Amino acid sequence: IIPAELCIIIEGQIFKRKVPPELTKQVVEFSTQKPDVRLDMIKSGVLEYNNSDFIRNAQMAISSTPVMIDGRVLPTPDMSYG
Repeated sequence: IIPAELCIIIEGQIFKRKVPPELTKQVVEFSTQKPDVRLDMIKSGVLEYNNSDFIRNAQMAISSTPVMIDGRVLPTPDMSYG
């Protein structure tokens, strides 16, 4: 598994079709969960990765412990109209 920011989309591989409504609904439902509920869902999903043949064949292991980082809230930018 490679972090998304290190991935490059090769020309001709872009998904141009509309995302199916049932998938859009799932994304919205997931993203509107409270942070602690969403984190628990992510943690339980990560446990399944270690059962993946692909992950084992690539000799990778995925930690179920989230990485803690420092963050900050950026100030709201000024907006002007016209």
